[in-house]
Amino acid sequence: MLFLYYYADFTKEKKYTRLAEKVFDQLLAQLESNLAGFSYSNGYAGILYLFHFLQEKKFISLNFSDFEETIESYLINHARSCMQVNDYDYLHGSLGVALYFSKKNPSHPFLSEFVEFIYHSAEKDSLNHTVKWKTPYGRDHVYDYYLSLSHGMTSMVLFLCQLLKSASFSMSDKCLAMLKGCMNYILLQEIDHTQYGSFFPNSSLENNPVPVKSRVAWCFGDTGTAWALWQAGVAVNNRQWQDKAITIMKHAARRVNWEQTLVNDCGLCHGSAGIGLALLSFIRNDLQEWDELFLLS
Repeated sequence: MLFLYYYADFTKEKKYTRLAEKVFDQLLAQLESNLAGFSYSNGYAGILYLFHFLQEKKFISLNFSDFEETIESYLINHARSCMQVNDYDYLHGSLGVALYFSKKNPSHPFLSEFVEFIYHSAEKDSLNHTVKWKTPYGRDHVYDYYLSLSHGMTSMVLFLCQLLKSASFSMSDKCLAMLKGCMNYILLQEIDHTQYGSFFPNSSLENNPVPVKSRVAWCFGDTGTAWALWQAGVAVNNRQWQDKAITIMKHAARRVNWEQTLVNDCGLCHGSAGIGLALLSFIRNDLQEWDELFLLS
């Protein structure tokens, strides 16, 4: 549905708008007859986030506030259940619900509750000025210090950056402290890219001391980490982090065959579409190096 609305806007052809509206109506009919999950990846948090996004882009005009109010207690209850077991997963856990509320209303009480919780549950190291979280991932829900955008600390950094952009959010000091500490921790996990092929592994080196090259993808690997570095650098006015982000993305753009990228399809999460999205994110931020990145890609 998201693709179709964008494609209709790009082509200016009414048939794609009609097709997008048809899919939209099908989705609404399904939501009225079946209770979806709660998560960002496969439930109401992601669906409602999308509705707000489409309204911002003026692709749709719909009043769904009554429906939202009914669902929000459901979302909060599930998010709190995840928080009880320290599940901060962006796609499947509590962070995805917090992301939805940050989109709809940055002053919503649940966001303050969530930030307070992650602040006190974070592992802080005053010596190294780091902040970190363990979270479960995979079918066996193995807890580790994951770095990824899809399931780890990179997504936490981007979430904190988003909150710091909002003038109506009241806990900026704690967000800023967590952002700086988490970014410091992620940077400590850097490996020798000339030896291993990537700047960062999938998980931290604490429990995985033997580095393993991460693939080039939206979900895991250097592209997500570079985007977090760039956004964090903008948030705290740290040009060193922004320069590091450009260096990492240039290296990622030079990884072009399967042995280097470990990518064999065109999907958004694991495939080439996600890589394109990451590169475009840099280009749209008016980087001076955008032409080089584009040519490399």
